[in-house]
Amino acid sequence: AAAAAAAAVAARQAEVETELANAMAAGNEAELRRCLAVAQKVHVGREATDQAQAALTQMCEAKDRARAVAEAAAAHEAALVELSALVDGGGVTTTRSKLKSAVRRAESAGVAAVEPLLKRARERLASYASEAKGKEAAAASAVAESTAAAAVAESGQQPKVREQARARWEAKGKVREAEERYWHEAEEVLAARQGQEAEEQQRWQRRQKAAVSAKATVSAKAEAARQSQRALLQQRAEEEEDAQLQAALAASAKEAEERAKREAELGALREVGFSGLSNGDFRRMVLGAPATPGHALAMDPNVPPPLAHVVAPCTEQVFEEGHACVAPGTGERAGRGGRGGRRGRGGRNGR
Repeated sequence: AAAAAAAAVAARQAEVETELANAMAAGNEAELRRCLAVAQKVHVGREATDQAQAALTQMCEAKDRARAVAEAAAAHEAALVELSALVDGGGVTTTRSKLKSAVRRAESAGVAAVEPLLKRARERLASYASEAKGKEAAAASAVAESTAAAAVAESGQQPKVREQARARWEAKGKVREAEERYWHEAEEVLAARQGQEAEEQQRWQRRQKAAVSAKATVSAKAEAARQSQRALLQQRAEEEEDAQLQAALAASAKEAEERAKREAELGALREVGFSGLSNGDFRRMVLGAPATPGHALAMDPNVPPPLAHVVAPCTEQVFEEGHACVAPGTGERAGRGGRGGRRGRGGRNGR
């Protein structure tokens, strides 16, 4: 497979070399460029590509030379046509500048000096030059004549002319003096105006500084007032907090004192005992309420019971669970109902 591939490549290279040789022999520039591009792709030998490149360069140079010759011939023909139109006057207005430019272009295009058209153009230019010289001489003579006439006239009127010149000079001097006075006064007015503007600027700057300082002072005073008010409010809040704390401490101390007092009284009552009290007497003594709804003893609602402040916190629990009083005549603990403290509804001592 490798040998076959190499043989195919060699055959392709030989084919491209043949195409290069045919293109060089035919002098076909486009075909030669195409074959060179293909030869570079298939890696044709350097000698063949160099020969093809040299042939292509020669073709390009020959083409450029032919183009240059054609352009020169066209320029030569155009120069001759232009000269013919200007010299023969074929509907074209001929001037010295146009003819001179046409002669220069013809010489640049390589028109021979012995060309009849070029000779006639140069003769026309010479005639134009002679006419111009004659006109210049006539103008110079006219200027000289006018100058001489002016000199003669001036010689006859010299005193008057001098007086007029002196008057003109004096008038110009007065005008200069007036202009100097005007500009001097304008400078003085400008200086005064600039001074006033500078003073106004300084006053404005002072007012601005005063306003800024006043604003800063007001801001400082306001900030100081806010700080003092904030400090006063904080002090009042601290004082109120201290007062509340003191009141809470006093209330707590009072409550603790009352609790200790109640505990002491309860301890004293426990030592004495409730053996001689019935349920009704216990409720009447502690709560200030009658033992039964129909009890004859009416308690004053405005007068607290003797021991309500001592055992009030625990009486409800006592009556819910059964207090430790002994029923009279039985020697047993009384309950919520039943005889002998048993739970139930009914019974003489169960209420």
